[in-house]
Amino acid sequence: MTRTTIFVEDDLLLEVRRVAQTSGVTITDVINRALKAYVGTLPQRGLPSFAAVARDKRSRSGGRTAKHVVRQAVDPYEGSAREGRR
Repeated sequence: MTRTTIFVEDDLLLEVRRVAQTSGVTITDVINRALKAYVGTLPQRGLPSFAAVARDKRSRSGGRTAKHVVRQAVDPYEGSAREGRR
């Protein structure tokens, strides 16, 4: 799990704290559940079915394009599909 800082409206944070207290869970649990629920509603973009890499003697950018596509689709920390995150 990664620590991060977010800016939350005061009223929303009070509500998150209330939900956490009444549910018997931590504020982190409430926020993680809310984020997972939200991200789960976004359209899924899976990995490309293939990536073709060709080298053109006149251009050196061919391999970089394929790497860019893969980097956009794969979570650099987990090595798995980003599950719709953009």
